[in-house]
Amino acid sequence: MAPKRTSKSAAPAMTQAAIRNRTKDCKVKFSTGTLTEDALSWKMEDEFYNLVVKGNDLKTYARRFQELATLCPNMVPNNEKLMEVFIGGSPQSIEGTVTASKPQTLEASINIA
Repeated sequence: MAPKRTSKSAAPAMTQAAIRNRTKDCKVKFSTGTLTEDALSWKMEDEFYNLVVKGNDLKTYARRFQELATLCPNMVPNNEKLMEVFIGGSPQSIEGTVTASKPQTLEASINIA
């Protein structure tokens, strides 16, 4: 008969229920970490259309907007629509200023903002 194993760990032993719950948590983490191409595109599109300025951090907003616009080039059909989406995520105080200036490019919109 083999000797019983004894743990030298200070952590308490886990119950079967706790182990099962951990397994469920791991499945969720694994599945979210391995999104398929379609799911990843959907996630980026969702972030792109719901992106807004947090506080007064326009610089971070503009950088992330440009990243998403580069990663998802087919989401907006033209430069005008791209600027419309950018301005829509800006605070109202900035939105009015940028719209009144009638910029021709996204870069011009970012510089005005």
